[in-house]
Amino acid sequence: MPFISFAQNLEDVVLHRALSDVAQGFYVDVGANSPDEQSVTRAFYERGWRGINIEPATGFHEALTAKRPHDINLAVAAGDAIGTVTFYDIPNSELSTADPDLARRHQFSGMIAVERQVPVDTLDNILDTHGVSLVHFLKIDVEGMEAAVLRGLSLDRVRPWIILVEATVARTQIPNHQEWDGLLTGRGYRFVQFDGLNRFYVAEEKAELAERLSCPPNIFDDWIRAHDWAAHVLVGNLSRRITGEQEAYQSERDVRRLEAEARQADALVRQAEAEIRRSEVVARRDEDDHRRTETECRRVEIQVRQAEEEHRRTEAACREAESVIRLTEAELRREEIGLREREADSRRVEILIRQKEAEARLGEIDARQRELARQDAETAARLAAWTAETEARMAEWRRITDENGALRHRIAHLEAITMSLEGHIADVRASTSWRLTAPLRSIKRTLGKLGRAARPMVSFRPLLVRLARGTARWAAGRQALRRIALPILLSNPALERGARALLARERPPAHPPVPAEASPPPSVPTSTDRTGASDDGTISASLVAGSLSPAERIIEAAIRRAQARAR
Repeated sequence: MPFISFAQNLEDVVLHRALSDVAQGFYVDVGANSPDEQSVTRAFYERGWRGINIEPATGFHEALTAKRPHDINLAVAAGDAIGTVTFYDIPNSELSTADPDLARRHQFSGMIAVERQVPVDTLDNILDTHGVSLVHFLKIDVEGMEAAVLRGLSLDRVRPWIILVEATVARTQIPNHQEWDGLLTGRGYRFVQFDGLNRFYVAEEKAELAERLSCPPNIFDDWIRAHDWAAHVLVGNLSRRITGEQEAYQSERDVRRLEAEARQADALVRQAEAEIRRSEVVARRDEDDHRRTETECRRVEIQVRQAEEEHRRTEAACREAESVIRLTEAELRREEIGLREREADSRRVEILIRQKEAEARLGEIDARQRELARQDAETAARLAAWTAETEARMAEWRRITDENGALRHRIAHLEAITMSLEGHIADVRASTSWRLTAPLRSIKRTLGKLGRAARPMVSFRPLLVRLARGTARWAAGRQALRRIALPILLSNPALERGARALLARERPPAHPPVPAEASPPPSVPTSTDRTGASDDGTISASLVAGSLSPAERIIEAAIRRAQARAR
């Protein structure tokens, strides 16, 4: 026999599937409403389950008391505190509520709500009062007061295996579980399924029930709605009644036919009697007529016997018709069984088709996931290459920025040196040593003229060069002479180049000769400068060997040109 569902949204089918191993369990129905119509617990009550029905609506509570004598029926409202509350009772409706806003909306839609005060109790207190220690499922349908009911249940001592709560605003698809969902998931309950009206939760310690609750009612649950079952039973009763009436009608027709035949036979008998009487009268007159009358009587008797035989044949035909009807009923039952088997085969074929479609869809989803994974890998590789290239460009940019900063710092430093040199040149020209060395410069110019005049005498030039180089090296080794000669060399570029050539020990130049206007400039004597002098006034290695970078040579050539213009 299929499972007969009395619930509004087939909730009892899902619960029966999950709790099929429990023979006689215990339930708590908060907002039980009618004991028959749209009842989640009626099917379980008829199977021997017992429980607590909480319903403050007067009409529904009286019906529960009458039809659920073995249950505990309480005319109270469940909440988060003990006391009283204003209850809006809408007669003959499942929309009665303690929420004033919801009741006001129902009144605006034309419903009549009767306000009255009803007692309020918590579920913890109700369970303790009645000594309940085990609840297999708890159903809550209180029209907007679900959060208050759950706050009144600690879920410490008594932990229902399954809790289902109506999760939408009355007669709408608008969800309203956000306010109370955390009161269950935060206290050891796992959300399993939303069937469009209710949310199902299962206790973590009964997690094995989650798989049974995870899908909606289906063909494998072997269920039928109560109204459909009632219609099926009514059709069966009507069919049997029609069959009986048909049989009675046929029997009545046969009886009437037999009665008509009996009347006809009786009429024949009466006619025969009349004939006999007439024959007797006539027999007195004529014996031949008497014999004729006897013959006629015998004929009538034969007809009567034939009528009786016909009556017996009619009874046999009735019995044979009854046998045929029984055989027809058996054949109809066999055809009905075959029809059900064909329906089951078609359902199995449909299920196989749906399974194949689901497998094909899963294959398409897997292919799409692989394609997405490949695209993600390509994107990641491109992103990594772009990141590496960006980092390389950033490093190159930082290197160039550092070089530009160093070059700007060097230019600023050399500009400061140039300004210092210009001041130093002005001081040198105004100094006494410059005036005292004026004769030496005149002698140098005279010697230069004599040297140009004596160029044909090439045999004395190497000797003079060696003599001048030895003199220069000897003077460079005397500190006092260096201090006197250094300002002079710094103020005279041509004389400085000559000193460089004399001190170079006749080595081939490391760089091509630099024009006079682009020769490296001297710098102000500092402890960290590379341009020609140290703190004690000695000539540095850069002044002798000319180990300057190309950028420094260009900048110092510009400084030389500035000095030349100043001179």
